[in-house]
Amino acid sequence: MAAKGSKRVEALALELDALLEAARLPLQAHFDQVAKTRVRFDRLTAEIEDVHRQSEVSRLLASIPGVGVLTATSIAATTPNVSNFGSARVYAVWLGLTPK
Repeated sequence: MAAKGSKRVEALALELDALLEAARLPLQAHFDQVAKTRVRFDRLTAEIEDVHRQSEVSRLLASIPGVGVLTATSIAATTPNVSNFGSARVYAVWLGLTPK
């Protein structure tokens, strides 16, 4: 039984040679897809971090405990100028943060 998790993918890929070819070919295709996905994920992560570093609003939001780079960048990119809102309560309603 193989260990679970993405950290083990490379080690599992090295063990492909021990398998029969009928099992190795589809698994190799899967490992190739995982590798391509990881490259795309790393590229997107780098792009988001670049945008975050360039945005003062995003950096300020990320200084709030519990708010990370992705959340801060998303809020900074999608929120209009907050001076258009009459109060913090109106802004909270615009965000959808309304009490039940």
